[in-house]
Amino acid sequence: MRNIMAVAALLGATLCGARADITPDQAAEAVRRFMGERDVQLVYRGASSRAIQQFHGPCYEIGLRHDPGTDVTYLVRVSDGVVVDMGVLRPEDAPDDGFEAETGVPKLVPVSLTEAEANARAFAREHYAGFDGREWAPFPEQAGLDRRGWEYAFEWFEVLSDAGALAPWPLKVQVSGYTGSVVHYCRPPDRPVLAPVRPRITRSQALRIAQRFATLGPDAEPFKMCWLEVVEDVLGVQWLAWHIRERNGVLLMVDAVTGDLLARIVPMGGGGASGPSMPTPRKRVRLQVRVGGASGKPIGSFVPPAMNARALWLRAEHLRAVEGVRVDVDRKAVSVRLGDRVISGTELGARYRDYGWWVPLRQAARVLGWRVEWLNAKKEAVIYTR
Repeated sequence: MRNIMAVAALLGATLCGARADITPDQAAEAVRRFMGERDVQLVYRGASSRAIQQFHGPCYEIGLRHDPGTDVTYLVRVSDGVVVDMGVLRPEDAPDDGFEAETGVPKLVPVSLTEAEANARAFAREHYAGFDGREWAPFPEQAGLDRRGWEYAFEWFEVLSDAGALAPWPLKVQVSGYTGSVVHYCRPPDRPVLAPVRPRITRSQALRIAQRFATLGPDAEPFKMCWLEVVEDVLGVQWLAWHIRERNGVLLMVDAVTGDLLARIVPMGGGGASGPSMPTPRKRVRLQVRVGGASGKPIGSFVPPAMNARALWLRAEHLRAVEGVRVDVDRKAVSVRLGDRVISGTELGARYRDYGWWVPLRQAARVLGWRVEWLNAKKEAVIYTR
């Protein structure tokens, strides 16, 4: 049966499998080293979820063999044995929800913010190489703290340029307010940032652009926060955007290179705002995958395909929309894995421009064993895969 993929300018993401470089037993040994406990009894619980794999790559889930009353989970990256996520919650870490039953206000827990932050930073130094050698910005609050009942949650984003651009993924550490123990750790994925990190649109220009789309009206003073951050879509394509939050919680994202509105995101409940409740990319890049009579959902990408007089060019990451395709990119090279084959960027005809690798669709399809049909009436390329 043929899988028919219609690209109106592109795509959606499907996790691409990778060969395991370590075994579950080796993953368990990596957890023991991370814990500093050589004799702890661990058990392999299975492969990580699709959502986790899209963020970190394929991972093993490792837990305690006997953990009554304790929730312990470690995620170990299959490719290199790095512990990318940890959750350890014992009964004493959260004996209650941290709020007063009568008033609903946060309790005065034994561990102070200062102590919790010191513990979080010490943990990050121990487990995230180069933590002290990088510049970090605390977020979402100015103090780097999001207090929710019994825990302190710290998120640090790496600062990528003198313009203050933040990385797309934070380093997260959560600390119990009752015991001071680290109860959750999540490191950012080890992927290169290919997007621009210095804006062409200034902060004041971005605010003027956002004013036209503000849900509180053009005469109000709607904005609460404004920051510059690299964003990443579901295919792994990255771009630089100004993030402008209104006082009602609505988030506007303005392209920091072109000034286009990338997205307007309304918080759950709507806040009285109109407009879409999900990100609306600058240009809807549509992909439909059809097997027989079934059709896939349109997916958006921040960076659309480009057409010149001779070819339709796709970002290499767009190929991740096809099940079974793995794309590895950095500034120096791009490669595609399909089954047992590893195909170089040279074979694909890849070129680096506009902060990313691009491939001509027909050449890439020919190398990958697909067939392309152009539907001129719809301005749509149809790829037949086997």
